[in-house]
Amino acid sequence: MSNKIALISTYCDSEEKLNLLYENILTIKSLDMDVLIFTPFKLEDKFYQVADYIIYDKENPILD
Repeated sequence: MSNKIALISTYCDSEEKLNLLYENILTIKSLDMDVLIFTPFKLEDKFYQVADYIIYDKENPILD
């Protein structure tokens, strides 16, 4: 397990943003880092396969 983690807070409400998020996750993983995603949207299964941690919170109190 790596000792570094990238925290990604997302608001991916379009296909373009989702594609970019996926590419960024793969790039970060290639640097031997874990990835934690915080999102107000449910993500496709492919994200759960590549990210180490995903926090889904539809209320997203950070944006308030």
